[in-house]
Parts: sequence; structure tokens; C-alpha cells
Amino acid sequence: MINIYDFVNENQKSRRFKVDELLFLDYDCPVDDDRMETWTHINFFFFMLKGHLKWKTLEGEYNIHSGDAVFIKKGAHIVLKELNHHFCALLFFVPDEFLKKVIQSHLPELGIIIETGSENSVIPLEVDETLSQYFTTVLHYLSQNKPPSKSLLKIKFEELIIYLITGNKNPMLTRYFREICQSRKRSVKSIMENNYFFNLKLNEYAKLCGRSLATGKHGLIAETQDQGQATGFDVPDAITNPGNHSAEGRNYTDWRLPTLYELGLLYQQRETVGGFINNGYWSSTDSSYEGTWIKSFPSGGEITIGKTYTFSVRAVRSF
Repeated sequence: MINIYDFVNENQKSRRFKVDELLFLDYDCPVDDDRMETWTHINFFFFMLKGHLKWKTLEGEYNIHSGDAVFIKKGAHIVLKELNHHFCALLFFVPDEFLKKVIQSHLPELGIIIETGSENSVIPLEVDETLSQYFTTVLHYLSQNKPPSKSLLKIKFEELIIYLITGNKNPMLTRYFREICQSRKRSVKSIMENNYFFNLKLNEYAKLCGRSLATGKHGLIAETQDQGQATGFDVPDAITNPGNHSAEGRNYTDWRLPTLYELGLLYQQRETVGGFINNGYWSSTDSSYEGTWIKSFPSGGEITIGKTYTFSVRAVRSF
């Protein structure tokens, strides 16, 4: 999958301004790309200058036409456009830490009204004359040979954020920004659930979660060998038996069965983790009292099956 931030940041054809991870740019999509599977670890604003496309997420499709603006939450998406038609858009990437700093510093005088919103990963924005003029100003900056100062660019980012959350014009966006300010990092489980049907790799999940695999913080460790085969009812005994673990694995007692989401990650990294056989593997995700999801490691398919059947066991632990 394409990381949108990395892709456009490395695209030398796009005009852009960058301050740390803050990124303004205009992007002209070539005509030959009619479908793109994308993800982003940084939220961004998207203003359509020309053309039309569909932004597809797990909750539905969003038609974006010339003059429309949306806020795209970090995560995975599918972008569809008409074959042999290109689009041109302004993109504004804004990291969570910058959003927190701006909103918290202006919160007392903003008088923000929080309304119940949806959990949609694409939030349509109300484009009035003022917001349209703002985008026109940014285009003017991009057309100049000499870029504005970094201080001015940060002010322009702040201006966009503050305008959008005042006057209760965009309640869903305001609610999401409030959640960013009030919450810690999202749980790995919720991010896996929201992006499970997209083909993200383990390191991409880590980046999306704002966590590091390399530094040993907030991740998932899989045993290097199977804990044998067992019925669904006997899986706990197979995992807790030290004789079923590697020499290193016997040093830990917090091994558990992976969820279906985590098992999907292991399947993606099966060559790296190693030791898997051509068989179904138990997950901890139940479909009923006597039914549980398993994942086939020959094919990657998933089915629910009774716990009286025997399949392979691979334990994991969190760190």
C-alpha cells in the first residue's frame, strides 16, 4: 500500500512547503492511476481543485468534487477516480501534536460546542467563501518563487485549524480534535479493527499506532515455534505448558492466543516469524460459545469452527 504522506513528500513534481512534519502541497494525479490503495500515519485536509474521485473506507464511499474539502483521518483507504481523468488537489498534513498545541492554546476563547459525531474516517467540511479564499491564498504562496517564512507557514496552519472549529460549522471535526487533545495514543487493538481489511504490514501498523517495533515499546511478540496442535478447549493447556515453548519462550508466563486481527498480522509476516505449517491456526476471537475463528496459513482464509476440532496453536505476548 502507498503511504500518502511519504509518497507526495518524495514527489518532486509537487509544489510544497514543509515545516517539520507540517506539509502544504498541491498534487496533480496522473491519468493512469484509477485506483490507489493508500494509508497515512498523519491526518490531513484535502481540497479538490479540479476533477472528481471517490474515497472508499470501511464505512462507505465519499464523492469529492471540485470545490469540496474533507478531513482524512490517519488510517487506510482506497482512492478511486475515473479512468483517463486526472485530478488536482491541495493537501495539508497536520500531526496530532501540532493540533493539540494549537487547540489547547486557543481553547479558552474559542467557545467550542461539541456535538455527537460519527466515527467516520473521512469528515466532509463546510466550504464557505472564507475557507475558499484561504485555499486561494495558499495557492498564491505556492506559485511564488520564494517560499514564505516558516513562522508564517505555521500561522497559516493555525489559521486553518482555528477557523474550522469555531462557530460550530464542522461539529464532527471539532469533536475529533477534542478527542485528540484529551486522549493518549489509540490502542493497537482499535487501530487493527479499523484497518484490518486493508493489506497493511506490521511495521506500517506500528507507524500508524505511533509506536516503535525497533525500540521494543508497545508491540507484539510471537513465539518462534508452534505450541503443538489442540482442540479449542485444550488451547490454554497447550500455551501454558513450558515444554511446548522455545528455550527463550520458557522465560515468560504471559503467553496468550492471538486475536484474529493479530493472527492476520502474523500471516503477513509469516516468513519473517517462521515455523508455521500448512494448517489452520486458532485465534482467541470467538463467534459463539463453541465456535471460534481460525486462519488458514496455506491460503490466508478465515472460518469459524467448533472447538472440538484440532488445529495449530501459536502463542503471542504483548510488550
